[in-house]
Amino acid sequence: MFGDVRRRVHSDGKTVSQLPTETLEVIAVSGNQRFSSATGRAGKFLIVLPPGTFDVWVERAGQPVSPRQRVRLDANVDHRLDMPVSY
Repeated sequence: MFGDVRRRVHSDGKTVSQLPTETLEVIAVSGNQRFSSATGRAGKFLIVLPPGTFDVWVERAGQPVSPRQRVRLDANVDHRLDMPVSY
């Protein structure tokens, strides 16, 4: 699974999306399995997961900063997931 993490900020009454200014952790959990991957400088992430259903969210300093998304992954299929965060 791969994708982008973008920070939602409010500016002049509008919601805009911008790159995060720090490294964040993308977390994926299925049953008792927990996987994580740090974002790169441009907010991109790549996390290698086995097939299955996962709850995925983003954390900043150990605290969730995005809603959880449920994702079903099939074998040998790339899955793109964009994660909006707020903090």
